[in-house]
Amino acid sequence: MRKTHLAVAALAITALALAALAARASSARADGGTAFTYAIYGDAPYGAANHDITEMLNTPAFIDSVNADPDVSRVIHVGDIHSGKDHCYQSYNTDVYDLWQGIPFTVSGNVTNADGSKTAVTDATVASPGFDDPFVYTPGDNEWTDCNKSGEGGGTGGDGYYDASQTGHLPGDPLDNLAIVRSQFFATAGQTLGLNPANVTSQATAGPPNTAASSRTCGGSRAARCSSRSTCQAGRTTTPRPGSARPAPANASSTRRRFARRPTCSGWPRPTTWPSRTATVAW
Repeated sequence: MRKTHLAVAALAITALALAALAARASSARADGGTAFTYAIYGDAPYGAANHDITEMLNTPAFIDSVNADPDVSRVIHVGDIHSGKDHCYQSYNTDVYDLWQGIPFTVSGNVTNADGSKTAVTDATVASPGFDDPFVYTPGDNEWTDCNKSGEGGGTGGDGYYDASQTGHLPGDPLDNLAIVRSQFFATAGQTLGLNPANVTSQATAGPPNTAASSRTCGGSRAARCSSRSTCQAGRTTTPRPGSARPAPANASSTRRRFARRPTCSGWPRPTTWPSRTATVAW
């Protein structure tokens, strides 16, 4: 249950950030037709199996192509820096950080060839140029909430990262992995990554979003915070976002069944206001 609530919280933060980006874009167009370009990607660098470094070795060329685009002003990674088959290692996170920041490093593992065969590589030097533009990273589930899965090196007998000083923690502990993600990728509050970082509003200094929103409880013994603008019915939020109302689909009954178990009453209140068109983008 803890994992579900944390995952919803992380998604809420990402949704607010992207909503603010869209609002800024609309504002720019309304103010005189000014356009700007964001390079947005995710699910990379993925491995087909643990220690598969194929995409890791190919990423410098990708970064070069983004840097070569004069229109790009921001780069955004929407999460999942490794696949569900890669294990959660602190050293892997460090390699990804160095990849984005242009810090040379060496890596060993297997490379998947075009015919599907594998080639073992030892101490390959990765000389990445690093992203020139401000680089914003929003963590995905693979690098923390899913680290306790056996496929990512979690659980008894696993080799995933965990804080061994904490009693009862096992390899791949989600909160331990979130802690190292924060320490490695968000060491400087209020500043993006990238070779030319930008100052941004940070949760570390501004606090969680909408903390002033009034809230109430629902869900009986598993009480969770919900915005007073929402109605909790069987774990669902029924108040739509302003301007988002759509006609009911023809298969409305099946749609209700499909989303009936979505955990919307989480530890984060639903926003009571949406970002204005001039709001500072908050990550």
